[in-house]
Amino acid sequence: MDFSNQFPTDRKPRLKWPPATDARWKVLDERAAGRLKSEQVRKVFQEKMSVHCEVVYEIAEELFGVQEVGGRREKGPAFKNRRLEVIGELVKERKGLRRKVRKANSLLEREGYCALLRVLAERLRRLRKAEKRRQRQREERRDRGSFKKHPF
Repeated sequence: MDFSNQFPTDRKPRLKWPPATDARWKVLDERAAGRLKSEQVRKVFQEKMSVHCEVVYEIAEELFGVQEVGGRREKGPAFKNRRLEVIGELVKERKGLRRKVRKANSLLEREGYCALLRVLAERLRRLRKAEKRRQRQREERRDRGSFKKHPF
């Protein structure tokens, strides 16, 4: 038995399915039942299944219509959250302080810059840790949601 036509390689366009309370579902049911009785006579099970799918799709396409395929939506400009902006500013400030440490004339001045660098490093560490935690939680939320949609 040849099953090559069972699995089409190209997909049909998506249908605009109405809400479950819509009255058009009864019309779909009545039309499909009438047409399937006449088209599935004296066919083997596999052919009945493929005819069933085709008939239901055709009737639903007539009743509900097809979704427009508009390609990908253009995304707006990406933005950084406030914490990322602060991290960026601190990195720039750290770069400037390191330059000042290299150009410092006296030992006292160099020690002062090093103390400022330590304070800056601690603040950067805390902010990056918080940002990493936020990202991890976001990924876990996304993974949980996708698992709930498609468990296995």
